[in-house]
Amino acid sequence: MDKCPHCIKQIKELKGLSEAKKFISIEKKNISTSQKTHYGIHKYPTIVFVNEKNKMLDKLEGFASKEDIKQTYQDAERTNKIINKK
Repeated sequence: MDKCPHCIKQIKELKGLSEAKKFISIEKKNISTSQKTHYGIHKYPTIVFVNEKNKMLDKLEGFASKEDIKQTYQDAERTNKIINKK
């Protein structure tokens, strides 16, 4: 994954998303086969939205723009999948 150009580009996109600091823990890591199966990951990069109990709420496969990331988060928030602790 360290040499994955799309993954590197995705991390830069996430870090440029000011709203992300509120709700995203940006982790670049290699995942196990069981995690790939559990989260249904088939492409890189994949952004997995999980709650505080590690339940998957949604995911974006392949490179995602800032707009796609914000929209996916807002959709999850609107459907009460995400609880903000303020």
